[in-house]
Amino acid sequence: MSKYRITALLAGVTIATGLMSTAAISSASATGSHCKVTATALKAWELQDGDGKDEIRFELGDNTYGTFTFTQGQKRTETLGHPYEVTSGSSVSFDIWERDYPFTKDIDTATLSCTDGSHHVELVGAGADYELWYTTTHQ
Repeated sequence: MSKYRITALLAGVTIATGLMSTAAISSASATGSHCKVTATALKAWELQDGDGKDEIRFELGDNTYGTFTFTQGQKRTETLGHPYEVTSGSSVSFDIWERDYPFTKDIDTATLSCTDGSHHVELVGAGADYELWYTTTHQ
């Protein structure tokens, strides 16, 4: 076999290997690059104001949800509607506040990590205490 054929054969194998590697990387990026954070439950441990209920709104990523009325010790699951945010980043922001017309009192903010699994975070401020449960998956 001539040295030109060997060089051509090696070049062909190198190109094919490179294309297969590129396809594998593209496939992996397409399947695992987006983080989906879903709010699954929210519980009121301590209400913000003294009238026995909080009118809660929250922001998950770029979207605002609510108004949800909570009483002391109330936990909402299905009634939240399982809002979610999809990002290519490593976390999603969460902000919760009490809407007591005409005033709004921020309770707390959190950064929800894109680590796969079920998680919870305590949100405390303005005299209120809430707990958020959420799940994270990669798509």
